[in-house]
Amino acid sequence: PPPAAGSRYTIKASTSEDEPFEIALKVEGMMCDGCATSVTEALLAATSAVKDVRVDLDTKKVSVFVTCETMMDGLGMMPTLVDAVVNAGFKAEPDF
Repeated sequence: PPPAAGSRYTIKASTSEDEPFEIALKVEGMMCDGCATSVTEALLAATSAVKDVRVDLDTKKVSVFVTCETMMDGLGMMPTLVDAVVNAGFKAEPDF
């Protein structure tokens, strides 16, 4: 499901095993749909746990939905996700 508008939670606990955690990133340097596609493809390729990526060009926020056993496992993926975006040519950091 899409994140709630104005949500301040970086990672949401899933209510079922099928529902992924949301990890929020702030990505600088995205200007167009091509940038959004590059970021999305980099994140999807970063780890098989990534199930969906949503990019908001206006706010420079990227929501990455991952499947994981625990919230800590989700947090543990943060460096991999940030590195994937950086390697795609953008500045990225966790959005807490």
